[in-house]
Amino acid sequence: MLEPIEACWIEVERRTASGRASLHDVLRDVVVEQGLNDRQRRRLRALHRAGVEHRAAVRSALDAATPNGVARPLVDLVRAVVVRVLAGDLGPGDASRRLPWVDWAKVRTLPQQVGADLDEDGRIAARTSLPREVVARLRRAFGDDASEIAEGLCGTAPLFLRTNPRFGDLETIQAELASEGVDTRAVEWSAGALEVLGRPALFRTRAHRRGVFEVQDAASQLVARLVAPPEEGRVFDACAGAGGKTVALLGAWPSIELLSVDVDRERLATLGRRVRRGGHRMPRVLRVAADEWPADVDEFARSADRILLDAPCSGMGSLRRHPELRERWTASGHAKTLHIQRDLLTRATRVLRPGGRVVYATCSVLPDENEEQIQAVLADDQDLEVIPARDVLGDAARPALGDDGVYVRTFPHRLGADGFFAAVLTRRSR
Repeated sequence: MLEPIEACWIEVERRTASGRASLHDVLRDVVVEQGLNDRQRRRLRALHRAGVEHRAAVRSALDAATPNGVARPLVDLVRAVVVRVLAGDLGPGDASRRLPWVDWAKVRTLPQQVGADLDEDGRIAARTSLPREVVARLRRAFGDDASEIAEGLCGTAPLFLRTNPRFGDLETIQAELASEGVDTRAVEWSAGALEVLGRPALFRTRAHRRGVFEVQDAASQLVARLVAPPEEGRVFDACAGAGGKTVALLGAWPSIELLSVDVDRERLATLGRRVRRGGHRMPRVLRVAADEWPADVDEFARSADRILLDAPCSGMGSLRRHPELRERWTASGHAKTLHIQRDLLTRATRVLRPGGRVVYATCSVLPDENEEQIQAVLADDQDLEVIPARDVLGDAARPALGDDGVYVRTFPHRLGADGFFAAVLTRRSR
C-alpha cells in the first residue's frame, strides 16, 4: 500500500506527464490539496527530482531487480519505493520489509551501472536522464568535460539569497538571519549573495516578512550586477518575468528609471508583489506582445542606457530546480527557442543607442543559446562590440567568468550555482 508521500509523488508524476501545467503549479496544487507542511513539500520535490533524474534506473529496477516481474497493481508501489531509496528518503532495510522480493542491494547500484553497455552519449544520457541530443551538443562543445557538466545538472541545488541593501551591509544581514536560526556564508564571487547552510524554516522568519532578502541564484544575481547602470540612468528590462533581476536592479541602483516588460501577466503580477515586499519604488511595468514592442516601449528602449535581455531559454543550466525540463526538451522546441532569442537580441541591438549596452543572459549551458547567438548578431551588425565581463564585474567575479574573462559562464559542478551565460554588447559611437 502506498504511503501518503508516495501517493502524492505518483499524483505529481501523473499531472506533470500530461504537460498541461508547470511543475511549480502541480506541486502547489498537490501541497494545498493534501495539506502538506514545509518538510513534506521539500520531500515531495526531492522525490520528483529523483524520479526524473533516475528514470532509467527506475526502469531497470522494474526489469532487472525484480526477477519474477511486477504485477500491474504493484507497479506504482514499486516505482515509489525505488525512487525513495534512490533519493535517500528510505533505507534499503525499510524497503526490504515492505517489498522483500525486490533485490534492494542491486537497486542501490543501478544509477552507477545504468547505460554501461552504451556508447558515451548514451551512457551520459541514461545516467542523467538528459535527452541524447542535448548530451551530443554538450560533448561537441565541451569534449571530455561534458560528463561532469551533465552530472552537475543533477541533484539538489544550493539555496542562495540576495540581500536587500536597504537593511544594511552583508554582515549586518547575516547577523540578523543568524539570530533567527538561519546560518549563511558569503559568496565571494557574487556581491551581496549568501548561501544558506542547511534547510532552516527560511520563509517563517521575520527577515523574510520584512523583505530583508530574496531567494535568487548567485549566478542570476551576478547577471543583474553586470547591468551596472549609471546613477539615475534609464534601464529597459525587456524580459522581466517574475522580477528577480528587476528587484535586484532596484536594490542596487534605487535611483534608476526602470521599465520592465514581459508577455506574461501573472508573472508581472508576481514582480509587483516582490517589489513591494522589498520596499522599492515601483518601476513602470507593462505587458507586451511577443512579436513586437509598442511605440512607447520602443521609444524608451532607444533612449535607454542599459537593456537587460534575460532571454527565454531551454533552462539547461537550472535543471536541479526544474527537473521536468529534461522531459519537455525537443529539437523542434529548441529551434523555436533559438529563433525567439535571435529575434529579441536583434530587436534589442537595433534600438541600442551609441554608448548604450545590451546585457544578454540565459540560464543555459548550451553554446547555441549563448556564444553562438552573440557571434551571429556581431556578424550582422558591424557597429556592435563586446565589453568583457571582467571589465564590469572586476576580479572578484573571476571564478564565474570564462578563461578569457569575456563572458559570464557558470556551471553547477564548479561553483554550485546554476548554469548561466551572460554577455555585454555596446554600440560604438559614430
